[in-house]
Amino acid sequence: MNYLEEIINNNRELFDSEEPGQKHISNFREKINSYFGNTRHSILLKMNKYAAVFLLGLSISTGLVLLVFYYNFSDPKDHYLLNNPELIEVEYYYQRRITDNISRLKNMAEKNNALPSRHIINDINEVNQTIKKIKKDLYYHPNDERIINALINSYKMKLEITDQVLNLTTQSKS
Repeated sequence: MNYLEEIINNNRELFDSEEPGQKHISNFREKINSYFGNTRHSILLKMNKYAAVFLLGLSISTGLVLLVFYYNFSDPKDHYLLNNPELIEVEYYYQRRITDNISRLKNMAEKNNALPSRHIINDINEVNQTIKKIKKDLYYHPNDERIINALINSYKMKLEITDQVLNLTTQSKS
């Protein structure tokens, strides 16, 4: 037996070059069918394969749709924030302070039945336009320190305007 095994092992490529006969394949299929039983079981296996492929395709397409919606409906001018966490904090701080000041001014104006001066509203709108332009520049040059500093200075200016108006309003009220 060792001599036969040695011949087979030494000439493996000669034995592996031929395909098995049709009778071998039919015997193999019969054994598989006897293992799985009737054809109902094999139909369930096929259905499971199709279901798995369908679910995989559905999950991939859902991921792609969500990705497309994120990039289409999110403001592309805010994507510069993803690379600069310090700027996120600074922008959040100034926006929160400015929003607080503006809401306090609105409350004071409602209590006194007075509207803010048109000059003040124009100044705030002008700073808002400047901030939008700077954000657009920052979108195209996200690592430019001059643009980042200009954005921070614009927020400072807007905060100073609202602080001054708030201080003048509280002083005139006293």
